[in-house]
Amino acid sequence: MLKLRVLTGLALVGLLVGGAATLGAGCGGTPETAGYDCDPDARFTAPICEQDAGTDAPATDASDADPDGPTANNGRCPVETHDCVPLPEGDDALLWHPNEPLLVWFGDNVEGEENQPKCPADTAPAVQARMFSDLIAPPATCDGCKCKPATADCDPVPTSITIRAGTCDDPSAATLPFDGPPGWDGSCTAANALPQGAECPPGSGVPCLQSIEIGPLPPPQNEKCEVDVVEVPKVAGLVTKWQTASLACRGEGDTSLCDNAGKMCLPKALFPHRICIWREGLHKDCPEHYRGEQARWMYPEEVKEGRGCTECACGAPSGGSCVSTLRLFQDGACSAQFMEKTTGSIVEDCDPVVPFGRALGSKETSPPMYMAGTCEASGGEPFGEAKVDLENAITFCCRPSYVFDT
Repeated sequence: MLKLRVLTGLALVGLLVGGAATLGAGCGGTPETAGYDCDPDARFTAPICEQDAGTDAPATDASDADPDGPTANNGRCPVETHDCVPLPEGDDALLWHPNEPLLVWFGDNVEGEENQPKCPADTAPAVQARMFSDLIAPPATCDGCKCKPATADCDPVPTSITIRAGTCDDPSAATLPFDGPPGWDGSCTAANALPQGAECPPGSGVPCLQSIEIGPLPPPQNEKCEVDVVEVPKVAGLVTKWQTASLACRGEGDTSLCDNAGKMCLPKALFPHRICIWREGLHKDCPEHYRGEQARWMYPEEVKEGRGCTECACGAPSGGSCVSTLRLFQDGACSAQFMEKTTGSIVEDCDPVVPFGRALGSKETSPPMYMAGTCEASGGEPFGEAKVDLENAITFCCRPSYVFDT
């Protein structure tokens, strides 16, 4: 980042009307003579950067200067190719960079640098920077979120098994429990067996086994849904475009070739380029002589990216149930089956037994199956935005292109 140093009054005047903006290989000098810190990594180099005295610094003896060279102080600026351009004036003129003249092109940001103007090879061949404005950055495109099939644990044993001495719709019928032993896991058991011909009550002549009522299985336990594949969905698309581009080209200027000390001899800015001064940050007002148009705010191509996708999540399963099969046997070893009934965790069931009064010797259940419920996925929504890099923004203030300069 370029930093202004504190300058004395004489040094400020010298900076405004001083000599050529020639950047040396090294940076140094006192604040009164240098004026700026030199940052070799800055996007825009300091406008005045004097060479350090040392073995690699050129001699400063006036006898070494070539009086007939292009920078000789002869008061003549070649009018065929150059103009004496006014230096900026105003209260903040010295906060700009007048002694590092830039020829800048502004235009539509078309794809491919080969489709954009180049720096003028004979006047300002060095590319200073490519910068941009008018950012187009719509929200991120996110991959959708999915949930894996729901999972749960199921108990294979019905909540109750009841022998009825009457039909299923007879509320007054006598009943007997036919549940399994405590902690029953559904394997074969003869608990609460009923012999053939048993009467309820005894001696009544009413067969005990006329129908059997089977309670529902317990509801699913530990029911859950997990996110499928990824918890944070991939950003499927980030579109970042700039509508406007700029190409800043560095040239060389010389105040000694103009009769007026408040002007600098610069190459003519031929359309579509224009002569511009620049300053770090965003500024609305341009100094005098550089108000050919409104100040232009330009930014590095890389944006401050804040777009993304929200994390995926799955809601609680709904509609799931457990299913098992209850088998009833005449004998006590689960070998003479006479009835089979599918049981579930939704409702109880009752079925008649034919013939009445038969023996009910044992029972078993099949391993339960979980009938998966559905889960609603959430997340995968775009958030955030891409923003211009305000910390490295540059303001350009320009004169009109030469062909339009009257």
